[in-house]
Amino acid sequence: MKCMKDLNPEQKQAAMHLNGPLLILAGAGSGKTKTLTYRIANLLNEGGIGPSQLLAVTFTNKAAKEMRQRVEQLIGATTRGMWISTFHSACARILRENIEYLGYASNFNIIDAADTANLLKACMKDLNISDRLYSPREVAFRISALKNNITTPDEFAGVAQQFGIEVKIAKIYPLYQERLKASCVLDFDDLLMLTVQLLQSQKKVLAHYQDIFRHIMVDEYQDTNPAQYKLIKLLVGKNRNLCVVGDDDQSIYGWRGADMKNILEFEKDFPDTKVIKLERNYRSTQRILDAAWSVVCNNPGRRPKKLWTDIGLGEKAEYLRLPTEEAEAQHIAREITKGVKEGRPCSDYAILYRTNTQSRTIEEALRREGLPYILVGGTKFYDRKEVKDLITYLKVLSNNKDSVSLKRIVNTPPRGIGEAAMKKAGEIAGPDNLPLMDCLARLAEEPSMAAGPRRRISEFLTLLDGLMEIKDSLPPSRLLEKLIIEIKYREYLKESLGAEAQAKIDNIKELVSSIKDYEKTSENPTLEEYLAQASLLTDWDTKKENEPAVTLMTLHLSKGLEFPVVFITGLEEGLIPHAQSKCDIKELEEERRLLYVGMTRAKKKLYLCNAITRRLAGLTQQNRASRFIEEIPPELLNCKKTGTGKGFVAYAPHARTNTIVISAATATVEKQVTSICLFKTGERVHHQLWGYGIVEKTDGRGDDQKVTVLFKTVGKKKLLTKMANLSRTS
Repeated sequence: MKCMKDLNPEQKQAAMHLNGPLLILAGAGSGKTKTLTYRIANLLNEGGIGPSQLLAVTFTNKAAKEMRQRVEQLIGATTRGMWISTFHSACARILRENIEYLGYASNFNIIDAADTANLLKACMKDLNISDRLYSPREVAFRISALKNNITTPDEFAGVAQQFGIEVKIAKIYPLYQERLKASCVLDFDDLLMLTVQLLQSQKKVLAHYQDIFRHIMVDEYQDTNPAQYKLIKLLVGKNRNLCVVGDDDQSIYGWRGADMKNILEFEKDFPDTKVIKLERNYRSTQRILDAAWSVVCNNPGRRPKKLWTDIGLGEKAEYLRLPTEEAEAQHIAREITKGVKEGRPCSDYAILYRTNTQSRTIEEALRREGLPYILVGGTKFYDRKEVKDLITYLKVLSNNKDSVSLKRIVNTPPRGIGEAAMKKAGEIAGPDNLPLMDCLARLAEEPSMAAGPRRRISEFLTLLDGLMEIKDSLPPSRLLEKLIIEIKYREYLKESLGAEAQAKIDNIKELVSSIKDYEKTSENPTLEEYLAQASLLTDWDTKKENEPAVTLMTLHLSKGLEFPVVFITGLEEGLIPHAQSKCDIKELEEERRLLYVGMTRAKKKLYLCNAITRRLAGLTQQNRASRFIEEIPPELLNCKKTGTGKGFVAYAPHARTNTIVISAATATVEKQVTSICLFKTGERVHHQLWGYGIVEKTDGRGDDQKVTVLFKTVGKKKLLTKMANLSRTS
């Protein structure tokens, strides 16, 4: 290919490697998407495969869309027929074609996190399990982890501890799964688990897809969880044409099941793997790269690599330590205002933080400065009530067994079907989980019911029946327009919201437009396909490109993005590293990688900010600066003096020591980390978060001692003694 001249030597080597296993270790900003798209184009032109014989999976729809667009530009043809998508979208497509083997209908719906929580609450209520003692959010998180490990309800029941939350989950999980199946709906994690179960149990189906996919490419391989790992291993089969791309230094999703060992130990699965490193960075200046590397290189066990660039040395990172979180936010807002006045657009700026709770103070400061901003991770477009109401109606029209969705819209807009009627419908459903639609139909004919409720239920069912009859004869957008008219949804908004209704009506127009856009680009537009696509969209998929606004988001959401100027806020112990991570070595390493990801989002200018005092969880605390700041050499930082009204606060980082000196206009405070007493194997200990445990193993002495503790609540944890705050118990 003539266009291979656009690649650097390492990128070209990766793009030209056509057969056998390939591991591309791609550092931040090293052009991995470009490399992947050139490799896809080369496979199509030189590898002798057709478009439908290649599977390329990544983690976001945005990344998949960008990959498709770039491939089309290279090959000068459409990517229709190619499998370029997210893991979950690919699984939804496989299941849509084969899920009958697992006892589901092909018109299954996909429920979101809110509907999952509501269904779990209903299950817990029926099992007399208190949602005050056992958080539905925690239950959902643990069931998600089980599914991502392909652990079925029966398998978990055999290994669950017979006390605490596990014994409750052993009861909730099977009932939850039964009700999902009765409604013919899947949650997000079912897409992966059921696809793996399908391929494991149906050898003909597995052979079919192994035959189709002659080449498989996986982006962000360091973020794959056990289910995704098993899925890829199954699909690759014996042909071994697997290319994975990733960076262990950017593995930041261990908390939701990602296993970094998948990329670190790739050669164990494929001993003849070709390994290529992409270390040339096309995004950031050298000083930014050096500062980020000086942090992440402290993690042991990482693949040796160091990014370099010919963009230039660039400016030092600005280090700002301010007296309060308000002063921190105010200083950031004023820096942005200054830049805007000098001609830099607001969209050049991103403010990153560890937790969403940090955004409030920053938002207030930006509003005071009159700066527009977009909050990524706030209410998603498809989570807005008016949008979700209409999408839920479409789900019911697509799948009349979907009781989860029907419960949401049975009385929206209000039609007089009250709680008493729904309670009776629940009684009819009984232990067999009869679909709610059937239960309502029975109620409409129930002589013991009052005439008014029976009539209203009958009218509602007649309305749905009429729309179901025409759903297959209309394109999805036209069906939605007719639905809005039939249920008088605009009128409902105007009556209930008055002047505020217009913004909601505008969102409805945007929803109709989104479906029309889908119909233009889809090979075979159907209601079921659109609903699946809408269910799998992320925050960034509904964000308008190049909005003239400052971007606010968590460090996790920033992955894969870049901005000319980046502020990272709250660089304090308890935030970065997070309080729940700092006493576990593996979690601490992930926090270090998270900061590395944030720092490498910056192209030209990087600000590292923290505050001496901050209000967290309702309490004002004095916080030591993050230990990660100490890992950055002084020559890479520009430590600024910042006005406070009473002088200034300056901070001098002392790399790799236990002493932090905070200099103020009136005082100097020194905090010294004291040595912790040593623990011995077999000792019983107590931890503030995880309760009681037994020391199984010790390693090292003094401040460097590490202990492996088996806790009843969370299993084994490897801890650094001086940070773990463990206490001996009798």
